Amino acid sequence: MNLLFDTCLWIDDLRRGTLLGVLPRVRDRFVLWMDSVSAGELLAGARTKAERRRIAGLLAPFERAGRIVTPNHRDYVRAAGALSMLRGGGITLRNPAGAMFDALQAADSL
Repeated sequence: MNLLFDTCLWIDDLRRGTLLGVLPRVRDRFVLWMDSVSAGELLAGARTKAERRRIAGLLAPFERAGRIVTPNHRDYVRAAGALSMLRGGGITLRNPAGAMFDALQAADSL
């Protein structure tokens, strides 16, 4: 079974080591993948060269293993359609751009 973590978990792990005890257990039961949306969000949030190197080190094993999930056109259409349905139902999103990234991650993991 495949497993994909949201960007917020990777950020928390980079800051606090949250996944240190989780990753060994997860690897025994799941195949861990990285999402290109998360990779982009992580790199965009890096402020220093050291942070960019640390994130590159996090991404490298996923890249070597060919386990990067990248949204395609169908994923963008599904994500946008879901957000459109929310708006049509009267739900206003505070951060539409952020919601699109989250919806893309959900769409490309299906």
